[in-house]
Amino acid sequence: MRDLPELLLPGDLLIFNDTRVVAARLLGAKASGGRVEVLLERSLGADQALVQIKGSKSHLVGSEIATAGGAVRLLERCGDLWRVGLVAPALELFEAFGNVPLPPYIRRS
Repeated sequence: MRDLPELLLPGDLLIFNDTRVVAARLLGAKASGGRVEVLLERSLGADQALVQIKGSKSHLVGSEIATAGGAVRLLERCGDLWRVGLVAPALELFEAFGNVPLPPYIRRS
């Protein structure tokens, strides 16, 4: 970093990335007890979101996933994603009860 000023030339563009990672991974369980991972893709307003759902078996419209932040209700299948109903706004819920998703090659929390 100390050499950076010497490496930059007039007209160079330096961009700072100050984005933060959302805790978009929420763990839960189906009524049967099966473990489920809910991964936030996009908030859809006050109490809905598009999510990926990973679990060992298929999921049914109308079923609920119990999480530490309350129930996640499966409303509609949207291709590879699910539209879900939440008990709180998506970003608030996931930030409070979720985890940062890590790539599979990172073997620590």
